Amino acid sequence: MKTPTLALIPLLFHLAKAYSGDMTYYEAGLGSCGYTNSDSDAIVALSTEIMNNGANPNDNPLCGSSISITNPTTGSVHSATIVDTCEGCSEYDIDVSPSVFEAVDPNGLSDGRITVDWSGSKVGGKKMRMMRG
Repeated sequence: MKTPTLALIPLLFHLAKAYSGDMTYYEAGLGSCGYTNSDSDAIVALSTEIMNNGANPNDNPLCGSSISITNPTTGSVHSATIVDTCEGCSEYDIDVSPSVFEAVDPNGLSDGRITVDWSGSKVGGKKMRMMRG
């Protein structure tokens, strides 16, 4: 009897929702999901387009779910929990706590903004941001 493992591989790749955008950092506090966090927490705010908050953003189904953030230059991967909405972010950009930024970027906070790839099983479809030229 053959195992169905290989048949599941395309399905698993389809479930991974991949995005590319800029990553910045912000001072943590009370987020749109209703959680109060600190700069040392592994948290992320997604754009208003991705969050698509309803009348009560605390009820957003994305709140409390995780995304994986990959630095394409180093290959390092880190996880962060969705707790906030980034009003100033473009659609596929993310805003993270200082601790996440420092974990993802070997240059630390001095860079301020880097391009990352990120994914989350509860977040939209597979899209990559168009290069600005």
